[in-house]
Amino acid sequence: MAKNKQSISEKILKRKKDPKLLKQLDLEQIDFNESEDVDEVQKIVQSSKIQKKIEQKKKKLSRLIIGTVAALFLGYGMFLLLKPFEAGMDFGFCRVFLELHVQYPQHLVLSDVDERRDFIRIWYMQTDSFGQERLQNIECYHGQDPERGYYISKVRIDRREIDPEKVSRFNISLAAIVANPPDLVYPRRLVDALGNMDIQTYLFRKKIF
Repeated sequence: MAKNKQSISEKILKRKKDPKLLKQLDLEQIDFNESEDVDEVQKIVQSSKIQKKIEQKKKKLSRLIIGTVAALFLGYGMFLLLKPFEAGMDFGFCRVFLELHVQYPQHLVLSDVDERRDFIRIWYMQTDSFGQERLQNIECYHGQDPERGYYISKVRIDRREIDPEKVSRFNISLAAIVANPPDLVYPRRLVDALGNMDIQTYLFRKKIF
């Protein structure tokens, strides 16, 4: 019985060692592996193409975001550079008082602003009833009160003090001015006309020789 089992096992081993059978098995294994390799390669190629497209979309999106942010920063910087400087409400109060004081506020031209610790000085050009233009200045002095807050303590025009009663009545309207503020843009300094004149002094000189 043992001999029969040994002979059967030997036959199976011999069949397995048959070169034709082994060659055929090898060929089938190669074909099977090649088909699997082709499928895997195709999957890898497809996944790489999709991955490339995704990466390209991400790059385009990141470039778009960076460009948009840079354009916003640049636009904001240009806006800050071109935006005119504005003064505080103390300038606005003094300006409104001046416009109410002069005779022809529509012809009023502000020239320069000088801000000090106790007061604010505004230089302006006004036209009088004779049509003459005069350069003057107004000084509005600051005051603080625990109950009513900021107020104008006194006003001087060309170093002449304005009636305190008039200033006191004006302080009542400060809240309305805050609710409807005037133009707070710093005025441009007036050009000195005489400084820009080209005076030919040699025409008035006498010849010595």
